[in-house]
Amino acid sequence: MHNEVGIRDLIPNIFLCLPIESLVRFKCVNKECNQIISNPGFVADHAIRDPSKPHGLFYFPHSNPGNVIYIPLYSQQKPNYFSAFPSIEASCNGLFLHVPSQTPQFFTVFNPTTKKFQLILRPKGYNNYPLSHNKHNLGLAYDPILFSWHDYKVVHIFVIDLDLIRGNQVYGFEIFSSSLNSWKMSKSRLRCLSGQTYQTEAVYLDGILHWIRECGDIVAFNVKTEDARIIPMPHTLRLKMIEYQNRKPWFGLAKGLVSVVYLSRSEFVVWVLHDYDNCKWGCVRIHIPSLSSRKDLYVIFFDGEWVVFRGRDRGSVISMYNVKSNKWKKIEASYDDDDDDDDENEDVYIPFIPTIVEMSTTLSTADHSINYLISETNEIQNNIYRNTAPLESELQLLIVIIKRQTVVK
Repeated sequence: MHNEVGIRDLIPNIFLCLPIESLVRFKCVNKECNQIISNPGFVADHAIRDPSKPHGLFYFPHSNPGNVIYIPLYSQQKPNYFSAFPSIEASCNGLFLHVPSQTPQFFTVFNPTTKKFQLILRPKGYNNYPLSHNKHNLGLAYDPILFSWHDYKVVHIFVIDLDLIRGNQVYGFEIFSSSLNSWKMSKSRLRCLSGQTYQTEAVYLDGILHWIRECGDIVAFNVKTEDARIIPMPHTLRLKMIEYQNRKPWFGLAKGLVSVVYLSRSEFVVWVLHDYDNCKWGCVRIHIPSLSSRKDLYVIFFDGEWVVFRGRDRGSVISMYNVKSNKWKKIEASYDDDDDDDDENEDVYIPFIPTIVEMSTTLSTADHSINYLISETNEIQNNIYRNTAPLESELQLLIVIIKRQTVVK
């Protein structure tokens, strides 16, 4: 009995050392394993011990909605092509936000790793504006370390007042909390220069969502304190000029810092918000000789070491470049877009970070929309882990657990 107690205490510590893919499989071993892995405290401890970086990218081509390519970034797996959601409006730490056409009154937040999802009613403010103006005005915030009890938040940012004479506008914010299962209108208001949010999803960092705007600044909203502010960008970082030169910028996190990156001739340019509180930016220019002959490339992802490029040519492949080792890597993920050059601005690339956060549906499973979502999330998970096989160490641990259960019975 003493040995059994010792094993029982040891199992959570062993689970903490395993990758997310393994934990998903072990949730199915028995009820006790599922309870350990699903515990919010365990999820937070695992995130602290093993801060995950994106495993791959989901590519949603604008010209071919419903066809998705999952692109593994650091493994030897080949890209997987499959049919699923036409597009994703927002994502954060492994959770995705989707607006299904089958249920226009709902948003869907789902976890492709666990195949769990939740339908939530759209906020009142969302329906007061054209849908096309709101696609990039949604933000999803989930943090297993900062947030408690598997809580996630969806933020809708929208213009509530517009002064055309002075060129100003006022933003309002609506917030959905999964723990409360309801929306609320924030009292926070943000007056700033008029400007559209850029065609990219909101970026989450340490409890704050960020929307980059075409006028050259960033709207930052703290989902806990509900404080909103404008983060100015350097005057030399001219987004419109970059667009005019056909060098689409990328906005995201690199090494845990808010970053804007783009290509300029033979240089890879990285702007980093290194002093967040004082809005201080730094710039690094990395010379890549072979870029001078590849004017068709633009950046779709950067993690601080690997930069992922896409070409504009029809049938192009996606390639990666390591800024430290100066090595290229080709990813055999080709696409066959239409000839419309504007389509590339609507293509969506979502970094995927697996998470084991639990979610639960709030409507009857008899609803046809639920069945549709179950089918879609199953399809996504099957393609992410298609080529993943259990490790020998995992099998040994599984044998230990089964033996322990046999003894207890």
